[in-house]
Parts: sequence; structure tokens; C-alpha cells
Amino acid sequence: MQYKLLAITALLSATAWAAPTVNSTDGDAPADVKAADNSTSADGVAAASYSRSIHLSVYDDKYFNGREQEWTNYDGYKFPCWKIDLDQVRSYKVNTDGVDVRFYEDEGCENMARAFEDSDWDHIWDDDVKKSKWVKVVRVWGA
Repeated sequence: MQYKLLAITALLSATAWAAPTVNSTDGDAPADVKAADNSTSADGVAAASYSRSIHLSVYDDKYFNGREQEWTNYDGYKFPCWKIDLDQVRSYKVNTDGVDVRFYEDEGCENMARAFEDSDWDHIWDDDVKKSKWVKVVRVWGA
């Protein structure tokens, strides 16, 4: 048990020192960028199996083709609402499991069109999702 705790602590420490890369389409890091949590509490242990930062890419063609729009949230415990600038969304990818990708019709992430539990979806056929203009990635484990 002590060996597992050491391994998890080492993993969390390494994550805290990794230099984040800005991948948002406007070149700005989100306002809520901060270092990873290095606690060894039960929440920290659960989080060790998931990426702290969340990276989302959406594409205007199926099978991850066409124009791409991407965002990075460096604090995986906050869930910003991102504006989609593409004409339509046909596929998406997220860098981690344990998340819902929620598409919305209205500003401020209201009137949800659909939520996906998969970390990637290569062919979106739902017209409401295709026309969505807002997206949010939310962790579904723990709270």
C-alpha cells in the first residue's frame, strides 16, 4: 500500500511541474490556469487516473477531418463554456476518459442539445449537435 501511495505521489508531482502548452484557437490560456493538486487525499488518488488538463478538439467533418477548433482547460475541476466558431460539428476528441462532452444551442451553455459520454465521436449525425454553438466538457467521476 505504501508503494502505491509513493507512485501516485510521484505521478502527481510530475504533473505539477509539466509546462502547459496553449492550444486554444485565440492563443490565450484560460483565465483559470493553475498548478495541479498534489494532495494524496482520496480525491487526489481518484484524479491520478485521469488527466488534470482537458483538451477538446471539434471538427466540421466526420472522422476528425476538415477544419478543427480546439481548447485546453488546465484546471480539470472547472468546466468553462466554450464558443464554437465552426459552421457545424461533425466529430470531436477529448484527451481523457471520465468526462461528458455537452453541446448547447444557447450562449452560456443553456438548452443542451446532447451529451456524449465517449472521449471521441467520429461521426455526429444529430442535427441539433451539428448546429450547436457552445460546448462544455464535464468530469463525471466524483464531485
